[in-house]
Amino acid sequence: MLASNIIRLVVNKELVPRQIGKGRRGYGNLARMRILAYQRLMEFNDSRLIRHLKAKPEVCRDLGLRKVPHRTLLSRWKKNYADINEEVYNQSAEIMQRLVEADLLVIDSTPLEDEEGKCGYNSSGPFVGFKLHTSVNQLGLPVKAIFTYGNENDSPFLPRLISPANYGLADAGYCAESNRQACRDMGIVPMIAFNRRRSKAKYWQPPILYKKRYLVEQFNAIIKGSMNKCWQKVKGFTRKKSVVFASLTALLAVSIVSLLSGESDIRAYGRYRI
Repeated sequence: MLASNIIRLVVNKELVPRQIGKGRRGYGNLARMRILAYQRLMEFNDSRLIRHLKAKPEVCRDLGLRKVPHRTLLSRWKKNYADINEEVYNQSAEIMQRLVEADLLVIDSTPLEDEEGKCGYNSSGPFVGFKLHTSVNQLGLPVKAIFTYGNENDSPFLPRLISPANYGLADAGYCAESNRQACRDMGIVPMIAFNRRRSKAKYWQPPILYKKRYLVEQFNAIIKGSMNKCWQKVKGFTRKKSVVFASLTALLAVSIVSLLSGESDIRAYGRYRI
């Protein structure tokens, strides 16, 4: 299936909020969200995307564009519609969860290094940039995602990253009784490693976390590879947020189509990117 058809199938009127207000509506929210997700699916920069659309009018029709937008419009859309990009991702994630019931959630964050960000720490040491906090299911597909500056601590975000599942897996950075209780309140068995600095207990890592942590690490590699450090090429927190959530939407769009086709592996994303 063509990439433009994948985006059109998943990013539809049911997911995108309707545009409210009078006057000229321009391209409309639906067309904007489709083109931003399509751009990330194809891993194009703005200039290459414009050339691509001019050479392939059929893609414009698939995406609902009456004409090829100017490059400056793309930058404006990333700035003005970051929250809608996030909402479209959340709606896509809900569709994915209806197709695949979560047995477990693996929670982690990954750094997005950028000089515009703030100094933070991860398992490799200090860095300057932003963080993408995510939870993925047993297929490695993103269930919840939050984009923040790099200086944010991981632990407080766990309650916002969980959803109904059987087990919740997280490393010692999330070691807090409040996080374990948040999991229990949702009917999730917490499998969170103990941190000796935050707990009187000795360090302990659940065996299932050791076996399944690769799921979130694989997802982090795929999403960062698909963005190709493009978060460094746009300026401002909101534009970077748009890029991240448009990338997540593109990944889920391909994943939803692959699930409907009988696939059940996040690596199908790479095979459908043509």
